[in-house]
Amino acid sequence: MDEKPGPRVGGLVDVAGVRDEVLAHLASALTPALERPAEVSLLFVDQLSVAMTSYLVDNYGRVATAAEPRANRLLSRSHEARVKEMLRSKMDGSISIAEIADACNLSRSYFIRAFRETTGQTPHQWLTAQRLERARALLKDFERPLADVAAACGFADQSHFTRVFSQYTGMPPGSWRKKTQLEK
Repeated sequence: MDEKPGPRVGGLVDVAGVRDEVLAHLASALTPALERPAEVSLLFVDQLSVAMTSYLVDNYGRVATAAEPRANRLLSRSHEARVKEMLRSKMDGSISIAEIADACNLSRSYFIRAFRETTGQTPHQWLTAQRLERARALLKDFERPLADVAAACGFADQSHFTRVFSQYTGMPPGSWRKKTQLEK
């Protein structure tokens, strides 16, 4: 709440028994992280908690705030470069939104919006894409075990790597590797 511009929100409106589809979807996005805590990225959980908190304050805050015109919120080139380097240095996602936002002197919620508007992706999505890009490069070394590729790219283990890789590419890393090898 301290990061939001305008008057301070004194609490939340009581809406017991009312189903909120947005909040339900945000909570369901958190479910896999709770089911597999060893595989969860701190960056993902942190990002989701900021989104949930912002949503609650915006929609259920007791103080009505005037809607601000949504200006383009872009990161400067230097901030974008700094953030991307920070994310790459923690391929396992063990960095918090607060750490990154602090490095740019921005609030967490403003940073997430600015990053998304600058890159077209959330920080977690961007980092996942970087991890998968690195994985594809490492998979071209046909002798390197999949478990080593998973570890080098910040995945919890080989099965976590296989699930994420398959979700994004449509095939498991071993099959992708074989296909790449045959195309040579």
